[in-house]
Amino acid sequence: MNYNHGSFRQIYAIIPAAGKGSRYGEPKADATYGQKTFIKHILDTLAQTPVAGVKVVRDVETADMLASVKMGIKLAKNDGWSALGWLIWPVDHPLIKIETVNSLIVHFYQKPTAVINPLYEGQRGHPVMIPENLQIPEKHISGGLRSIIANSFCERIEVEVLDPYVIQNINNHKDMLINV
Repeated sequence: MNYNHGSFRQIYAIIPAAGKGSRYGEPKADATYGQKTFIKHILDTLAQTPVAGVKVVRDVETADMLASVKMGIKLAKNDGWSALGWLIWPVDHPLIKIETVNSLIVHFYQKPTAVINPLYEGQRGHPVMIPENLQIPEKHISGGLRSIIANSFCERIEVEVLDPYVIQNINNHKDMLINV
């Protein structure tokens, strides 16, 4: 469900999915779990949240996930999207629960200048909410988005969730067999 609030700044999702999936054996965007692709799992979940729009970054050459995030944000801004914040959801975390995403969004609306991370049993996971004003440099940054967040002046809020999928990064087919 997408909410249209006119010129109200909203939350948009960026799905970095440009990787070739060399460890997985195929692009993870096209990989399936059950009867759906990873992308379809994520899009179906996002459709049940107040996220105003989604940019899937795939089928392009990018250096890394951070480059995909930057490209997604640039495409969204080129389309006139006025963001309050960005939900960055890597394609290799397709099974995250709706409740988790909605909880991150609620916390972000309470503190829209903070970085919001889900936390499962003491481990940070994905997706991550970042404020629109987080300074992401154009040049390549070692350590990616994690390094940018760590070196920013943004407050960091960790939201405890009961969703083990926030920490399950699917890098190969064996990861799919893990029953979390």
